[in-house]
Amino acid sequence: MVNHRRFVLPDLWFRHLSTLNLDSESTLRYAALTLILFMMVVNALTNYVIFRLRNLHLSFIIGSIFPILDLSLFVSLIFLDGVAATAVIPYLTYRIYAVWWGSALWKLNGDL
Repeated sequence: MVNHRRFVLPDLWFRHLSTLNLDSESTLRYAALTLILFMMVVNALTNYVIFRLRNLHLSFIIGSIFPILDLSLFVSLIFLDGVAATAVIPYLTYRIYAVWWGSALWKLNGDL
């Protein structure tokens, strides 16, 4: 199974870096780039928590924060790049489902 989140965030990162105008200072653009980089790092750490530590409760808590970050990224991308914002919509849908699924998994298995 392909992990699609590994492809969406780096593509958005590249898209913004390639369109970054170095002459103009855009606080929103730098905030979106920082948010994308932060989300990529935390995604990698989440995999460590889920698969190495095997702590479902902690992974659920970390996963519950992501839709808030994703929504803030989506809002900033609406103002910066409509195509990139459209690309984030399936990712947002997936993240909401992932939080629901993580909650159900945690409740079914408890703390193993």
